[in-house]
Amino acid sequence: DNLNENFGNIASSCDAIYGSQDLTDNIDDKPVQPFIEMKEDLVERGNNPVEEEGIKTPYKQFNWMFGGFKGGNLYSIIARPKQGKSTWLNDVCYKTAKMNNIKTLILDTEMSTKEVMLRMASARTGVPLWYLSTGQYKSNSEMYEKVIEVWDEFKHDHFYYHYHVRNKTIDEIASLIRRWYYREVGKGNQCLIAYDYVKLTGERLGVNMAEHQMIGNKIDQLKRIAEEIDAPIITALQQNRSGDTFGKDALSIIDDSTTAALSDRINWFST
Repeated sequence: DNLNENFGNIASSCDAIYGSQDLTDNIDDKPVQPFIEMKEDLVERGNNPVEEEGIKTPYKQFNWMFGGFKGGNLYSIIARPKQGKSTWLNDVCYKTAKMNNIKTLILDTEMSTKEVMLRMASARTGVPLWYLSTGQYKSNSEMYEKVIEVWDEFKHDHFYYHYHVRNKTIDEIASLIRRWYYREVGKGNQCLIAYDYVKLTGERLGVNMAEHQMIGNKIDQLKRIAEEIDAPIITALQQNRSGDTFGKDALSIIDDSTTAALSDRINWFST
């Protein structure tokens, strides 16, 4: 109705409407009797055993406890600021995608694609970030050789996608995920998505909508889009001050879900 609305908002609204519709044939969409189908299901699983039900990760303990990352699930980590959440998200997505030969998308609210590119190159080569960002690495033959080697390695890493979503609303983010999935991954194929991290990014608070409610809605929509495309989404959330460990003995440290900042819905919807 608003002719002055920008194209991005219009496209996101259309995608949201499309995503909420069940376009499949609903003739067989009815309640089933699970105990009658149980034998057939278990026999099928027994005849075709697998090591992991979900997407296998580089972390053996995680795979053993949770069966890897499973489609339609929302995974979240919480930590105090500057504790390595972004580093971990990038690491687990990159390694998991590579070892399973699937594609991964990093939706980053903090760093631009160039910043991430330089950080990953620094981590891979061992060359300090300053030398890479200033171009001074070229004056050092040893550093230059390391960078050249990384170029050849990265040429084969076509599975890794990064997008800076600093000022995009959750509706725009959901639209982005949906379009990337259908264009780059393809319906029915596995992929892994990370959203780094849960906070307000372009959403406007209103008289009837507090910050924690807006964050709650954001988490809810992340879970919904994960279910829609049947892909795991990993995200991160800040810890509140009760999660601080500095200056505390072991008995005084609080290490439970109450340390999650902003919204309790992260506990409702997270796997």
